[in-house]
Amino acid sequence: TDIRVQIIIMRDKSVQLSKIITVLALVWLTQASENDDLLLQSFRTKQRNQDFSRGAIPVNAYVVKKARESDSHIDLLVEYKGAESNFVKPENLIYKELSVNIQFLTRREFFVKINQVGSRKWELPERFPFPNDEEISYQRYADFEYEVTYTKEPFTLKVTRKGFNEVLFDTSDAYFIMSEYYIEFSTTVPTKDIFGFGERAGKFRLDQGTYTLWNKDQMEVRENGTPGNQLYGYHPMYLFKETNGKFSIVLLRSTRPMDVTIKHNDNNNTITIQKVGGGIHLRFFLGTNKPERVIRNYHAYLRGWLEPPFWAMGFQQGGWGYKNVQAIKEVIQKYDELQIPIDGFWTSRDVMNRNVDFTFDRMRFSSGDLNDVLRSESLQFVSNVNFGISIDENYYAYKLGKKRNVFLKSSETGKPLVGVTWQGLSNFVDILHPNATKYYFELFEQLFQKVPYHGIWLSDNEPSQLIDGELGLDELDTSCAAAHCYKQENLKPKSSSMVNKIPYIPGNNPLDERTLSIDAVHYGNITELEFHNFVGFMQTYIAHEFTKNIENVNFPLVFSRSTAYGSGRWGFHWTGSNSATWESMRDSIPSIFSFNLFGIPFTGANICGYARNSTSELCARWIQLGSLYPVAKIDNIFNAESKELYNFGDLVVQTAQEALRMRYSLLKYYYSLFIQSNGTGTIFRPLFFEFPDDPVVYEDKVMNEQFLLGKDLMVTPILHPGTNSTRAYFPASVWYRLYTGEAIYGPCWQDVVNELPERIHLYIKEGSIVQTQNVIGITRTWEMNQKYGLVIALHENSELDKQFAQGHILAVSDHLSDEGVYDNCILSDCQVNVYAEVTKADQQLFRLQFQSLDPRTKFNKHFNLKKITIYGWETNVSDQTQAEVNYHSADGTVQTLSLIHISEPTRLLSISYAVFCLKKKKQTKLI
Repeated sequence: TDIRVQIIIMRDKSVQLSKIITVLALVWLTQASENDDLLLQSFRTKQRNQDFSRGAIPVNAYVVKKARESDSHIDLLVEYKGAESNFVKPENLIYKELSVNIQFLTRREFFVKINQVGSRKWELPERFPFPNDEEISYQRYADFEYEVTYTKEPFTLKVTRKGFNEVLFDTSDAYFIMSEYYIEFSTTVPTKDIFGFGERAGKFRLDQGTYTLWNKDQMEVRENGTPGNQLYGYHPMYLFKETNGKFSIVLLRSTRPMDVTIKHNDNNNTITIQKVGGGIHLRFFLGTNKPERVIRNYHAYLRGWLEPPFWAMGFQQGGWGYKNVQAIKEVIQKYDELQIPIDGFWTSRDVMNRNVDFTFDRMRFSSGDLNDVLRSESLQFVSNVNFGISIDENYYAYKLGKKRNVFLKSSETGKPLVGVTWQGLSNFVDILHPNATKYYFELFEQLFQKVPYHGIWLSDNEPSQLIDGELGLDELDTSCAAAHCYKQENLKPKSSSMVNKIPYIPGNNPLDERTLSIDAVHYGNITELEFHNFVGFMQTYIAHEFTKNIENVNFPLVFSRSTAYGSGRWGFHWTGSNSATWESMRDSIPSIFSFNLFGIPFTGANICGYARNSTSELCARWIQLGSLYPVAKIDNIFNAESKELYNFGDLVVQTAQEALRMRYSLLKYYYSLFIQSNGTGTIFRPLFFEFPDDPVVYEDKVMNEQFLLGKDLMVTPILHPGTNSTRAYFPASVWYRLYTGEAIYGPCWQDVVNELPERIHLYIKEGSIVQTQNVIGITRTWEMNQKYGLVIALHENSELDKQFAQGHILAVSDHLSDEGVYDNCILSDCQVNVYAEVTKADQQLFRLQFQSLDPRTKFNKHFNLKKITIYGWETNVSDQTQAEVNYHSADGTVQTLSLIHISEPTRLLSISYAVFCLKKKKQTKLI
């Protein structure tokens, strides 16, 4: 039955700003036909900050009353000398006494904590599973690279980098106030190059404007520097460049909502923080002239990030609209028929019974049938779990939640908070309750028993819902589970009473918009205001701990839409509900940059877009680009046309075949970047991370439209419609097109022509070695064998009178063996360095050396080198040319693995290319 009910709710007249909420299909949520759409329109008068005024409050009325200093710390007692007792609102009391603790940790790291004296307000604990310093043993240094100074009246702080007299942080001449529900302070920043403060969709560098941090489910929102354009994640940190060329990071260790305002004036760049109460905890990381160094230190503080399982590097398909198990099977078989590789399948709410989590629609998606299809097609399954729990006395998860008392409480009633999700009327798990982990473990186990999944994707865990705040129910008829059992007049969305105490609302929108009441109560009397931004973090942690224990999985796969700083230790991310537009495709590159910065490098965007219908041209360019995302996946909203790649015609199919074959040919190299990094640093990065002294790489076009995979491969995608070329910048180096050897000498701009359906242009930097593999006919990662090739781009060193290159491979017999990879690569070191060399003295002898770093590595067992491609070898190859291949073990033993005589004409291809930007030519040799 297709039933739609429209409920219109008017706020109580006593509320100054009236609101009308239209919720369509509350009944449909429980009695849906498969083609129905759920449409939600929220017409409301926004709560604005235009009238916000600091009144007569002085700029800074805090003075230092006591001070105690040592070689390792500074402790201050600070008093408020103003006459006022409250700020803007009567309930918002000003903090009269502040304790300031400055702790010097290492020569480049320290923290500053400012709190109300005697405060017992909840702050993010300095302990597991959250980022903290307690797990780190610091070595003390006397030669700090920074100096922290303060003024007494008024109280201000300044951080200076020694040796350069560079001011990194300075609160002088700026407003400073701390109160119950409002904190404001400002600092100077040396340059306009500021990055971070996420999550958002837009350019990587933050322009002048105001940026909101408060996890929120918003679709097709793009950042433009105005409040309220934030997305699902909470990362209150920033990377910035100093005038001396070095980079540093500051983390504002908070959980509260905030606005960050960046202003650029002549030689004066400032950041202003306006946050809703709490304290101030700043964690400083000073770096070098390579951003990667300070980012690694930041990630170490976050306790690092997870490596994914190898199969998850493969292409994955998902989306709404699959009518039954047979439809899923047909999608997989169509991909196989077209020789388009695929390794994973994501299902959404449409496989569930009435959108209810931890269930399957038995009529259309029998768990046994779905399991049989996935097993027979050798595909990995990623199951969807959302945050709300349907209120239904016949629903196991609801009954178990009531029994375990794990639901978040309303501050008004003391009973479980009631909201509206896709499942209908819903309660929400109190993620901090001691029983929450056991509760989720039981539900995850129940789901796993139905269809053994290989990963979980967590959605709507900002948390998100379809109304604002909560419903006030005068009566709850538990004898009837369906939404239509409830009287319309009893559905009364209400705002939190706490809102009236907050003088400034970050984002210019109500904080409970499409989420829970901010005064909802978690276990331990912690409010939703205080923990909202870490709900997704905790759900990810719990899902990780469960998944880790499924058959002793070494690389748990948990994707979370909502993230916070430190989430990368427990899970991965996709950039959420993007749209099928060229702008959204372009935004995906800086978005993935940001999550590499935030410590979640295994991140991707929905290829071809999630919302709206895509076009053939857009999808073709997007699969070119997306084939090189860390996570390559497709998803689709319920009311858009299907986005399986074969639905866009032959051009997209041919482009996808080429793009994904290239991805799979590089998959072991790409995966080695994650393993080699050991849980810190970036994988998918902007050019300035490797070329920080080149001013051109800071131009918006270069910064946002080109990228590096590791440090050796550069990508120049086509990101605009109606063209087959792009103007790309090549920094100072020799760059060889990976599969053709075309050489470009930088620094220079070059027109790159990339016709469809050919592969995206990918360039290897001179001095690099990249592992490749022949993947013709391969459609799954498990079909890949151990035979591999090397692409070697020689770098000429005139001082040493030789040409050389270096790279690495992993000595792993089976990349798909989680246990093998974990034991050999995580618990020990499976990396084998590869060195190539040609001396001027003997141009006919090419030397290739493999050197293991761990004595336990038995690399010679895995030696299956089948092809060597060499770029930049300046010699006339003859019958006398040889390639000598040696293996150097960690214990010093040298073993000759092979001696290849280059004499067969079919094994050699010599190609001469014109070299752009310089007036010379290079020879390219393929062996």
